[in-house]
Amino acid sequence: MTMDAKRIEIVSQSDVHAVAFAEESQVVGGHANGDIRRWKISDGQQQGPAMQAASAVESVAVSQDGHWMVTGTGDGSHTRIVWNATIHKKVHEFTEHRGWVTGLDISRDCTMFATADYLNAEIFSITSGIRLLPPLPHHSIADIKFSPDDSRFATASETRGFRVYSTHDGSILFDSGQSGSTAVVRREQRQSHLFRPFLVIVFRMVDP
Repeated sequence: MTMDAKRIEIVSQSDVHAVAFAEESQVVGGHANGDIRRWKISDGQQQGPAMQAASAVESVAVSQDGHWMVTGTGDGSHTRIVWNATIHKKVHEFTEHRGWVTGLDISRDCTMFATADYLNAEIFSITSGIRLLPPLPHHSIADIKFSPDDSRFATASETRGFRVYSTHDGSILFDSGQSGSTAVVRREQRQSHLFRPFLVIVFRMVDP
């Protein structure tokens, strides 16, 4: 038996550069104009006011409990912002990255977030904003993810494979070496964020 996909169209006034699910009922979009907006999937209605970053939002992650959101920007500002997603307010802002924020993730226990630019990976406390590990170098990082139990995290490089680190002390547990580009994996992952079985979310840009 064939089932048609449910199509939800979300109208936007700016290009969407990043997307993440907030639980299973909502989707969050990061926009070229710095907007961060949340929509209800069932009817495409925006939930709460837009939050505003300084420049184009290139990465977004939402905690599993829906309370926290972390965004990363490009276009010269290279900023990571922790938001209280419940009240739509900025909690912490970090500007130390030397390049575009290429990857973000929030731990499953909602206490830490991982962030990467092209040169380094970093781990921070999501509540206090304290850096938990020194910057960990890995050239041309394309993405970063926590393991399911938060004891490890991995970085994927476009030119130097991937590494697995200990969240406890940052030690390298596995290094695939220069075994080919992982850029294709990142592109496929970006696309998969837009889909669930029998559901297609379409962002349509309109002029302001």
